[in-house]
Amino acid sequence: MRGKSAFGSVGSGQMGEMRGKSAFESGESGQMGEMRGKNAFDSAGSGRMGEKRGKSAFESGKIGLMGEMRGKIAFDSAESGLMGEMRGNNAFGSGGSGLVGEKRGKSVFESKGCGLPEEN
Repeated sequence: MRGKSAFGSVGSGQMGEMRGKSAFESGESGQMGEMRGKNAFDSAGSGRMGEKRGKSAFESGKIGLMGEMRGKIAFDSAESGLMGEMRGNNAFGSGGSGLVGEKRGKSVFESKGCGLPEEN
């Protein structure tokens, strides 16, 4: 463990290498990979987390499987599904966004079921 870490979860599962300030306030965070930067998980079941960089705030019920995340990201959706590599400012305010590929730039999803969006 390196840096300041505060674990306030019920079942945190397996924790990998932690660097920086991390606060886990989720019920079941599952498996955590390598975490870098400031991360706050306020979700019920966050699933498996990959490598996280930058400021991330997860306030959704079921995030699913997350890949590599870079930049400022806020997930306010119920079930975001499977996320690929995300870069830039992204805000997901949809019910079920489905499968999202690689997005670059500013993207705002405010639909119920957007399905498979193409690459911008």
